[in-house]
Amino acid sequence: MPPLRSQLLPFEENDLRELGKLHDLKSSLHDYLARAWDFEGGIGDARSEKLIAGWSAQFPQWNREQVRVALAVNSAQGGMGLVVSTARRILFDDPAELAVGECLAFRLAWLLRRVREQSGEGMAGDDLPFIPCAMAVRDVRLAERMLEPRPPPRDQEAVDALLSRAFAAAVRRSLPELQDVAQQLNAHKIDRCRGWIGKCIAGIAEGSTHRVAEALQEELQNETRARSKKQARNTVCIEAHGFYRLAEWVSPDLVDGFDVTQGLPWDAGFHTWTEANRDPLEGLDLTGISPEFHRAVVDLELPDWFRVLVEPESPWDLCRVILEDLGPDPGAVREILETWCRIRKWEPVDLSPLQHPDRSTRRGVALAEVPRHQAFMMRRLLLEAGAEARFDKVSTPDR
Repeated sequence: MPPLRSQLLPFEENDLRELGKLHDLKSSLHDYLARAWDFEGGIGDARSEKLIAGWSAQFPQWNREQVRVALAVNSAQGGMGLVVSTARRILFDDPAELAVGECLAFRLAWLLRRVREQSGEGMAGDDLPFIPCAMAVRDVRLAERMLEPRPPPRDQEAVDALLSRAFAAAVRRSLPELQDVAQQLNAHKIDRCRGWIGKCIAGIAEGSTHRVAEALQEELQNETRARSKKQARNTVCIEAHGFYRLAEWVSPDLVDGFDVTQGLPWDAGFHTWTEANRDPLEGLDLTGISPEFHRAVVDLELPDWFRVLVEPESPWDLCRVILEDLGPDPGAVREILETWCRIRKWEPVDLSPLQHPDRSTRRGVALAEVPRHQAFMMRRLLLEAGAEARFDKVSTPDR
């Protein structure tokens, strides 16, 4: 098959050159991850200390080294993405660059969501919408980890919720559930950009090879038109690859009617590579960077110092904020509390239980009951002022 670069449109060739000026596209992925892990070397001591201090206020249960590990994950994830992975794939004429790069990007994004869960804010987000991304590189292990229960967004649209359920049912190969979701989707209007997804899900649920192929081809035609208008999201339509693999996972026969040899925005070389390599990260060794990093990214084993969530945390859980100590600057803490009381029309807070000379007799003071995401911000501001505070879940409000 011809090199992918020979299929680029003129503006895409120009974009590729410009991207090369912004990113180091010639270093190996291993070297990139090593630099990201040692993020202090890239941004300097002053900025590093500022970042560590800010994140320490978000994750007060962690020590300095644990906060540093979380920041390294954030640094690594920030430079990984579909555009960069695609550019490397084109420059090196190597589909493995796209497959391995995307697998790492999706896993780092998943890991970063697990990091954010540790803050207690409840804002890590739902994993289910990203299942087709994982399936695009045949990362079934990651897709299965995405099935772990987490609260969906409170204001999630009905169509979004149904699509997430469909992705999960497909990974579980639960045909009855998939058929039920497909039937419910028929009663909703799906926006034009995602209409092909609804058709693909219906095709999978019905066991229709024709409908699956038709839906995938519709998305490629959409992207072809977008490319002609310089509006395509990416040179390679990774979404089509993801739904191809999702359908194949349910039943290999479902993709028999689709032409896997066509050109851009389908990547025939990438398809062939993933066909021959079921595990894109096989043989990848990151232990030289950090054994803990290797276990988290390659083995999907979270650090043992992560707290175990007894139940999913929602940003809308009602939580009680408790002030436990005023810290070295009581005046600054009082000023924060007075501002909150004035703006929110709260009653003044009695701090006398925190002012007893005998520390052993001091009791925490309940400040307010607010949604989890607000309790998180209140605790963070108090910690930054030098106080000690926590918040505890009171209840989960009805959706």
